[in-house]
Amino acid sequence: MVKVLAKPVKQSVLFGLCQRIFTQTLDIKTVKEPAVKTADDKPLANIKILVAEDHEINQVVIVNMLEILGASVKCVDNGLQVLNALDKEDYDVILMDCHMPKMDGFQATTAIRARESKDAHIPIIAVTADAMKEDQQKCLKIGMDAYIPKPFKSKDLSTTLLSLLNNENISTINVPSVENTEISTTIINQDFFNTQKKTIGKNFDGIVEKYINSLPNSIGEIKQAVAERDWAQVRHYCHKLRGASGIFGAEPLVENLRLIGEMLKNKQIITHDLIIELERIAEITTTDLLNQLKIK
Repeated sequence: MVKVLAKPVKQSVLFGLCQRIFTQTLDIKTVKEPAVKTADDKPLANIKILVAEDHEINQVVIVNMLEILGASVKCVDNGLQVLNALDKEDYDVILMDCHMPKMDGFQATTAIRARESKDAHIPIIAVTADAMKEDQQKCLKIGMDAYIPKPFKSKDLSTTLLSLLNNENISTINVPSVENTEISTTIINQDFFNTQKKTIGKNFDGIVEKYINSLPNSIGEIKQAVAERDWAQVRHYCHKLRGASGIFGAEPLVENLRLIGEMLKNKQIITHDLIIELERIAEITTTDLLNQLKIK
C-alpha cells in the first residue's frame, strides 16, 4: 500500500497524491504552478475563506475586503463555530482571531492540527490586535502559518493570503513595535482612514456609522467590568474595541486601550481617572469620525 488517506478526503488532496504517485512512477519532472493567479483584479476568485472574528465591525470590514478580492467568505464568532464549520465544509484558508469567547483562536488551532492528516493541512492566519513579537511567536508555535496584526490594509491581507496559498515562506507582515509608544495627538490618522475608505468603497461610510453607534455600548461594557473588578472581561472588551478602532486609524483610542491591557497584564491598578480619560478619547473620536463623514 502506497498511502493511507483519512476520510473525508478533499478532492485537491486526492488529486495531488495521485499526481505525485504517477510522477514518481514515470520519472516525469514537473514545474509547480502557483495555487492562485494574481494577474486580475479578483486574485482570490474561487478561494473559500473561513473568518473567525467576534467583533461585528471587524467581521463586516474583513468580509468586505475579501469579497472585493473575489473570495467566497463565511464568518463565525468563536473557535467552536470554526470546528463546526470545518465539519460541514472544506475551506482553503482560515483567518483566526486569537481572542474569542467560548473557544479562542489558540485552542481552535490546536484542535484543528490534532485532527487533520498530513496531507490535509489547512493554512491558518492569526489576526489579532496584539502586535508584540512574543505574540507572533506564540501564534506560530501553536501551529498557525502566518500572522497579521490589526489594523491592517487590504493590501496587507491580500499579500499574506496569496503568499501563503502559493506556498511561499511567510510568517508575518511588518509587525510594528509598540514599546515606549506615545499617544498620538491626532485623533484619526488621515492617511490610513483615506486608504481604508478607498479600498472598502461604498460600504465604508455605513461601517463607520455602525462603529460610532456601537462605541458607547463598548465603553459601557468596559466601565461595567471595571466596576465589577472583572479584569479578564476588561481585557477582553479592550481587546475587541482596540481591533475595531484601529480599522479607522483612531490611534489615541487604540493606544489608550492597549495601555489598559498592558497595565492589567502587569497587575497594575486601573484607576477611575484612566477610565474617565478613555471616555473622553472615545467622545472626541466620535466627533472626528462624524466630521469625516461630512467630507465627501
